[in-house]
Amino acid sequence: READRRKREVANLNTLQFMQSKAKAIYDSILCQYLVAALILLNFVLNAIQAEHEPESLGDTSEGSQIYRTLDIVLTCIFAAELLLNMFGHWFWEFVLDGWSLFDFVVVIFSVVSLFIDDIPFFSILRVVRAFRILRIIKRFQSLRRIFNAVIHSIVPVLNALFIAVMVIAIYTIIGVFLFSEESDEFSTFAR
Repeated sequence: READRRKREVANLNTLQFMQSKAKAIYDSILCQYLVAALILLNFVLNAIQAEHEPESLGDTSEGSQIYRTLDIVLTCIFAAELLLNMFGHWFWEFVLDGWSLFDFVVVIFSVVSLFIDDIPFFSILRVVRAFRILRIIKRFQSLRRIFNAVIHSIVPVLNALFIAVMVIAIYTIIGVFLFSEESDEFSTFAR
């Protein structure tokens, strides 16, 4: 019944909207999300292996460095295609208002730019952004999103607890200075 309603809606759309709905369906499919998650994990593992075995390989032309470079280009192109599919399927407000989509956009754009301006010293920092690709996996799994959101929401309460702990320590430090400053040099000032 829901499928029939969906078919009628799709039939009433113009060609562009039809193509967008297909792109959205493909992008939102479980298969696509798992495939992209697997590629993100693969990319993370490759970056970790490269950082461990060839940390100085930025300008290196050895065969090993070329393999990493080629794999990076291939994965960046795949991620760029995935971003374009997401943008086309969820255009405009649905894409712009989704924080994870914007995060994907920034990471992928920096990754693409870093492929072309790798040799410029100031822009070599863009290569570091590739390490953040792993965070894109949070978007793909509801359970990871829940954990991530819980961590983010706990920052303020943890900082409040830290503030209270620092106040208690400061109070006892002041008391220690007043009571024991004449008996020991360790209690002569607040900083000690």
